[in-house]
Amino acid sequence: MVMALDSTPAEEIAGLPVEATVAEKKEAAPPKAEGMKVETPKFKNREEAVEDFKTRFLRFISESYGYKNGESFEGKRALEPKEYHGLIHTFDVMSGMEECLDVLKKDCPTLFDKDSKLEKFGPLSSCVAAAHDVMMQDVVFDRGIDAERVKLRGVWVKDITGNARLQALLAQSRLKPVGNPGDDMPVLLNDIDVKTRTLLEDEELGEIMGNEMYSAVVAWHELQTYIDEDGKKLFDDVSIEEIIESVAVTLPSMVLRVEEDGRKHFEVSQPYLTDGSSVFDLLLAQNDLRGAAGRGSYETYITSSNSELRERLKGVSDTLGEGSILNDLPESTQEADKVLEDRVKIATTLLNWRKNADLFVRSQHRQFDELLDGNKFLNPKDLLQREALGLISHEESIQLTQAKRAKEKIKGLFGNFDSNETLSRERYLALEDVFGLSKDSFEGSEEAYEQARQVRLGTAVKDTEKFKTLLKEFGYSVETSE
Repeated sequence: MVMALDSTPAEEIAGLPVEATVAEKKEAAPPKAEGMKVETPKFKNREEAVEDFKTRFLRFISESYGYKNGESFEGKRALEPKEYHGLIHTFDVMSGMEECLDVLKKDCPTLFDKDSKLEKFGPLSSCVAAAHDVMMQDVVFDRGIDAERVKLRGVWVKDITGNARLQALLAQSRLKPVGNPGDDMPVLLNDIDVKTRTLLEDEELGEIMGNEMYSAVVAWHELQTYIDEDGKKLFDDVSIEEIIESVAVTLPSMVLRVEEDGRKHFEVSQPYLTDGSSVFDLLLAQNDLRGAAGRGSYETYITSSNSELRERLKGVSDTLGEGSILNDLPESTQEADKVLEDRVKIATTLLNWRKNADLFVRSQHRQFDELLDGNKFLNPKDLLQREALGLISHEESIQLTQAKRAKEKIKGLFGNFDSNETLSRERYLALEDVFGLSKDSFEGSEEAYEQARQVRLGTAVKDTEKFKTLLKEFGYSVETSE
């Protein structure tokens, strides 16, 4: 059960100053006669409403999913702890959006005239960023140590029905829904279903609402509750379609890719992000999926990667949480063999995840450049053609120059792809040398390599302290039950 959006902020959330919010305004309002409805809080302007919206959603995420290590910003245990999809990830997306928008405002002001959504949504960037992952439903497939937690991703019904793996998990697992948003959020899920179908009558919605659609609809309905001092809606010009369109570009999709060097991995992309997308949506998608790999240091990237892995591997977390696997091996040979088998399975999973950390960075770097170089607003084909023919006007030349400069500066903000790719590969090979077996130094078939690697892993993790060292590398707690 996830908590309601609580309007009462912390004194300050991660350095973000907060003005009077809904709860404070309610407390300041004159008392009402018993049975009368409390007056809806009013705001001076959009800026004040945006701050309130942002604060409420951040507190909701903090208390529902956690700020760090499954705890809220105030140090309380989150209701549905998420190792990755918590407050830090949301902050990273928000700050990345703000930094990129600042570059555009300074270096490419003409772009806001050409991209109407960028102009309209720029001031709402913190709202959209704060809301893009606000509703998280998990599909949990219980298989002991192999249990996996999978996000119920989706915008339209085809995103869920067209995902064979998700369908298989839904068929044999238990859905862990977000639950009733609570009293502070006036729109309940069933109500959202009805209203959304009315507003989007030409689109097909499934019985289960995917996280992206759920987050977008909740965000839009919340925006519509804000009114000014004259009682007029402050965001009545923001359509539900626009919010859905923005959150939709964060939906990830995976496809098997073979790199030039023959290495295989699942490449993550964003199918709803196109060359025709608004620059606003482009920046949201880039910061959501590629922020840690491109903007962050190696430590930031690998910490983010580890968090996502821990969030997914429910069975591993449960096994480590129980604690006995972290104790010295049992004296009984049969029991010791089972513990060692589980340790090897965990170690294999962790190293296999890290094995492709560099390929994730490489593929995201490639997509990052392609998306920036393909966006129609940042690369106006008509102006590029006239420039090539020498027919471009002075005003058009200014617009094109600004677009080129802004694009290069945004690429500069994401300047850590290359170093993160290199460091990820180096660190993985170092781990294989200690715990497993580097394929680069092995001569033989794939089958022979895997057999030799398993033997090396078994020898390594038989040492309890060595096993704990590997776990700590991935951010796991190694406290024992003894």
